[in-house]
Amino acid sequence: MKFLVFTLSILIYSPQIFASQWRLQVDNDIVLGQDGGYTSGLAISWLSEQMQLADTPKAAQWQSYLLFPLSGIKAQWGVSLQQGMWTPKDIAYNMPQPSDRPYAGVLTLSHHLALYQADTAQKSWLSLGVIGPSSGTASLQRHVHKWTGSTPPEGWQYQIEDEFVVQYAYEVDKLIFRSPKQAFGWDWSTFVYADVGNLRSELMTGLTFRYGQQLDFSFGLLSHRAGHLGFVKKSKQSSCWQVYSQLHLGYRFNDLTIDGDLPYSSNVEFESVRLGAKVGAWWQYSNWRLDVTMHLDHRDFQTDEEKWNGYGSLGIAWHY
Repeated sequence: MKFLVFTLSILIYSPQIFASQWRLQVDNDIVLGQDGGYTSGLAISWLSEQMQLADTPKAAQWQSYLLFPLSGIKAQWGVSLQQGMWTPKDIAYNMPQPSDRPYAGVLTLSHHLALYQADTAQKSWLSLGVIGPSSGTASLQRHVHKWTGSTPPEGWQYQIEDEFVVQYAYEVDKLIFRSPKQAFGWDWSTFVYADVGNLRSELMTGLTFRYGQQLDFSFGLLSHRAGHLGFVKKSKQSSCWQVYSQLHLGYRFNDLTIDGDLPYSSNVEFESVRLGAKVGAWWQYSNWRLDVTMHLDHRDFQTDEEKWNGYGSLGIAWHY
């Protein structure tokens, strides 16, 4: 925890050294009229402006050795603090629910490095954190539900137990086609995303479609990774916007939010085959950007009666 506070404090009080973007994202499933599964998330991130790799801090350059070498690149680095929350569908029960997904909370600190070309983007994240009571998610949900008058969660004493988590994620985007440059355009690209660690290990591939402005300046902005949305260079226009959609298919090898240690015996097994989609839009005006995304994913565990689960994301970014 001291490391988290130290890292974030340096970034907060050093804007003259590292000038780029702060972003806050909030996830919640209530926008789709659901409750349970991945029910809420919070991400606070800082990203540098794009620069030569040699101009990034020495402490950030080591991660480039985990990426494929590219010529004529621009680099970007950053950090993020993320909290995720999973619950069974009925949170009013003060007892174990062995046939539903268990309560789980995760808190992670991630270091991010990306390399950009005109038609290729590589992104990577190294994350350290904890799953279990030490993540603080139980207290957060209790307070939020108390403030909003929602059903109080009664089963957090049966959550996944404390365990240290380590993750490394890699993503590559490749442009397939872009319409001729004009005021508004569209493009198609493909991506591959791999995540390895004791929290989750999975391999995904998919397609991305975008329509709007600033397509050439914002390639690689979108990501399959939860809580991440890159930055767009300040437009020569007073504002710019894009709408986008993604489809993904993949395979999950482990999921600690389901298979972690519990104070009771669970009958739930995670679902390996992954399939999902998201649609969204962002609008940038001057130094501010607002983004909204709707996510739909195949169920996380095999006996879930709901074959599809969804949630919404709202993000706000400030460039300085």
